[in-house]
Amino acid sequence: DALQVFDSIPKRDAISWNVTISGYLQLGHADTALELFEAMKGDCVNPTEVSYIGAFSACASIQSLEHGFTVHDDAVKAGLEGDVFVTSTVIDMYVKCNLIFDARILFDRMPVKCIAAWNTIIAGYGDIGDEEEALNLFYTMQSLKEVPDEFTFVSILNVCASMSALEEGQSIYSLYVKWGYNMNLFIASALVDMHAKCGQVEDARYIF
Repeated sequence: DALQVFDSIPKRDAISWNVTISGYLQLGHADTALELFEAMKGDCVNPTEVSYIGAFSACASIQSLEHGFTVHDDAVKAGLEGDVFVTSTVIDMYVKCNLIFDARILFDRMPVKCIAAWNTIIAGYGDIGDEEEALNLFYTMQSLKEVPDEFTFVSILNVCASMSALEEGQSIYSLYVKWGYNMNLFIASALVDMHAKCGQVEDARYIF
């Protein structure tokens, strides 16, 4: 129904294109979202920051580096290289396409780093098994007075679980409490996993 309304619009603007692209992404149709992004440019409508974020998310979803490189070049030409949200999405795309070092280069170049960028790069290093670098980044956040969110703590607790670093994980959880966050399902699950992998099954059961 939404597509019928979209097709009936005589002159579609960037907002209508972005909403339709986002809709297909939410339904898991990343290929169609990318096709719409290209059709948007063919319709002589300049993509906005939201358009590029949608396109990068689509490329990440289907791990299409070929499209991702092209969209990235277009975003740079459009002057969006300094946009923190666009860059964060590019970093996420590179991480999900297993290009952690390319993602890190972009991350290091960011003059201002949003929490989404921190979370993506930390989780990325955790996913490739470089737990030490993930921890280094987490502690770098602390030294820079960056405020971690709950997703940051979930990622870093998972890293501690992979390393069987119980004391480190417990210390990090103390920071979580210190920041004033409450226990939730994701943090609790990460704590259960960490204690179980560290051989503390009774503590894991207690948290469960």
